[in-house]
Amino acid sequence: MDASVRILIAEDHLVNRKVLLAFLRQLGLTADIAEDGFGVIEAVTTSDYDVVLMDIRMPGLDGVEATDQIRALGDEINQPFVVAVTASAMADDGERFRRAGIDAVLTKPISINRLAEVLEDVPAAA
Repeated sequence: MDASVRILIAEDHLVNRKVLLAFLRQLGLTADIAEDGFGVIEAVTTSDYDVVLMDIRMPGLDGVEATDQIRALGDEINQPFVVAVTASAMADDGERFRRAGIDAVLTKPISINRLAEVLEDVPAAA
């Protein structure tokens, strides 16, 4: 993946943020941080992101709701590739994630190899 790709990590847990940042650094990438869903909405409306690594369970506005709001913005923003990051992906979560516009899912604990695989799925135009 091109190092110029703009990534936003949406994660309220400090340790999880540090792990994602360290993995991205090892892959030659950097990222900005949003600590909750409201911060994600603010970030994507003020900057263009190619990828959002979206924690599903965040206080206030969770990852599914935040993704739904991002998708509702339509052409007003650069629509990012959204990756759900979740500790528990239940069978019915897949449909709920698709309805919200989530493009891929990473299950915690995350491995650097799985993160790299998911990032390979990001469209080249992103």
